[in-house]
Amino acid sequence: MSIRSSLARTAFETLRSNPMHTFMSILGLVIGVAALVGVLSLADGMEDYARAQIATTTDLNMISMSSVTRDVVDGVAVPREDVVRLGLEDWRLLGSQLSGRAQVVLSARRGVRVEFADNEAAAFLVAATPEMAALLSVDVRAGAWPSPEELEFGAPVTVIAEHVARNLVDADGGGQIRDIIGREITVDSLRAVVRAVVDIPEGARTGVLVPYMMPRAVAPAAYPSILVVADRVEEVPALVEEIGVWADTRYDRGRGAITLATNRGRVEQAEKAVRLFKVIMGLITGISVIVGGVGIMNVLMMSVSERTREIGVRKAAGARRRDIVFQFMVEAVAISAAGSMAGLLVGLVSVYAVTPAISALTDVPFQAGFSWGSFSVVVAVAAATGVLFGTYPAWRASRLSPVDAIRHE
Repeated sequence: MSIRSSLARTAFETLRSNPMHTFMSILGLVIGVAALVGVLSLADGMEDYARAQIATTTDLNMISMSSVTRDVVDGVAVPREDVVRLGLEDWRLLGSQLSGRAQVVLSARRGVRVEFADNEAAAFLVAATPEMAALLSVDVRAGAWPSPEELEFGAPVTVIAEHVARNLVDADGGGQIRDIIGREITVDSLRAVVRAVVDIPEGARTGVLVPYMMPRAVAPAAYPSILVVADRVEEVPALVEEIGVWADTRYDRGRGAITLATNRGRVEQAEKAVRLFKVIMGLITGISVIVGGVGIMNVLMMSVSERTREIGVRKAAGARRRDIVFQFMVEAVAISAAGSMAGLLVGLVSVYAVTPAISALTDVPFQAGFSWGSFSVVVAVAAATGVLFGTYPAWRASRLSPVDAIRHE
């Protein structure tokens, strides 16, 4: 057995032989790390909740491609004369380019007045190519989606949101949304047969959905947009760049003719906010960790004083300065690791115990989380605390004179 292994074993035996001494030395660190773990767990839970909320309100793997209609000249937005109007040819070419990696939808939206019998409602009309039906993750409340042939060839059919249907059938007067299925409604100057009623939220910018190829579905003054939906969120940045390259070859102004927008910015904003929370609260709780580290250093200094004779005997028996430093550093890191792991458990138990109360008080389905990144922070704190606050006591022990140490009472 090497001398380093022997010294390490001696260090651990010393810690086990003085359990109260060891407990008192790590108590401050346990509290500090528990507070740090609590902050990190709550922040991880906040980040998960924010991601979930963003995912339910927006499609994170969607890229919106629209025409640039204005230029900024001397700080003033002026209409662009040569605006690119996206159309079916762009949809077909881009769809062929991205085939197998993304779905491409051409759509146009405008506000309309919808009439049925003696009732009317205001809604957003969306004219879209057939792929839109597969992308809308909504439940059908009544009826059934139009057939692929009706969508492809522009039959005068429509799908409407449930809140629009209720306004049209006079739900307060006893009407049922199924009463409108198979009936014809008027959408501005268009007439279309209702095939289905779906549960599109009232705040969504879609109330009436018709085939893009339906005559007069797209207003002459409207500028259609193209939605590109990637198969995986991770592919969005690469697809944005590829669409830009495609636009460079397609339009005279290149990618300057279009605007590409994604919802990744919302996720990044949430991540930045949570990261800021972690840093600020981590610095505050870090004070407790420092106090715990100072406690470890004080206990180790007392240990050096109590074991001065032992240190002298070891040095007289041939132990070198770095061996003595190693022994006390092992003790410091072991104490720090034990305190950090205990603090980790205390922190996690405390956070998961109070999480139901947080959810009840805020009426938010909040759950605490703990990522591997947060675990790495705790491990780093344990190592850094042991090394930082164990160095001076170890150095003091190594500088003792063998003769003076043996004679120490």
